[in-house]
Amino acid sequence: MNYSTLPFTLVAPDETYLLDVGALYTQAQTLVDHRKARGRQYPLALIVTVAVLAKLAGYTHVEDIADWAKLRCQELHVLFASSGHACRITRPGAVSSVAQSISQP
Repeated sequence: MNYSTLPFTLVAPDETYLLDVGALYTQAQTLVDHRKARGRQYPLALIVTVAVLAKLAGYTHVEDIADWAKLRCQELHVLFASSGHACRITRPGAVSSVAQSISQP
């Protein structure tokens, strides 16, 4: 399996940082989706981007990530206006299916 690491600089806890969500989404679009066709209800890049944003907000469990996304449905819809899926990926199953496919070789 090939891994890629994006270069970044750590920010001190008392400093703010800026994340380009569009660039994150663009990078996530380069990931290969190993899910079966029937498991591809939502775009991988969208799920990964939302999961990363939730993780940066401190959420670690699949259910918590889904809840985080559900509470921010309107903001996600604005960020991903071209995708009608932004508010529908708030089911834990959508996130966990991607997590399972990523963890499997």
